[in-house]
Formats: sequence, structure tokens, C-alpha cells
Amino acid sequence: MLFVSLFHLPYAYYEFLRIVVCIAAAWIAYRCISERRNQTWPAVFVLIGILFNPIIPIHLGRAIWFWLDIGAAALFLAHFLIVRIFR
Repeated sequence: MLFVSLFHLPYAYYEFLRIVVCIAAAWIAYRCISERRNQTWPAVFVLIGILFNPIIPIHLGRAIWFWLDIGAAALFLAHFLIVRIFR
């Protein structure tokens, strides 16, 4: 969803994206903490969850969100590859 958000889409998509990314980031942070894994991943995903939170949105320019979406997608992918596949 984060890579799809790089295109010009209706604002409703970005609102839905905030909800999905925030919940996914919170879930990953919770799982990492409950499994007593490396504490770096929970900190990273808590920050992503705060950045994408739908309750108190952070208003930034489209160019900044472009790079934040790419960075967040890369972190989700890195977490999946490092924690789930290579372990």
C-alpha cells in the first residue's frame, strides 16, 4: 500500500493508508516486545506508528511524504526479510 501511495490518488486512500500503517506498525512493535527480541525494531515501528497515526495527523508536503512512504515501506520489507525469513 505504501508503494501504491506514490501515485496521485484520492485523499481517502491516504486516510485509509494511515490507519493500516499505524495498526501494522503497532502490531509489529507489540509482537517484537512480547517476544523479547531486539529492542531496535519496536522503537522503529513505534515511530512509524506515530508518524502515520490517523488521530492526530502530521501534515507534511507531498514531496516529504513521498520519501517517508518509501522509507516506511523499506523498513517493513527489511523487518520481514530479517526477522521472518532469515531467522
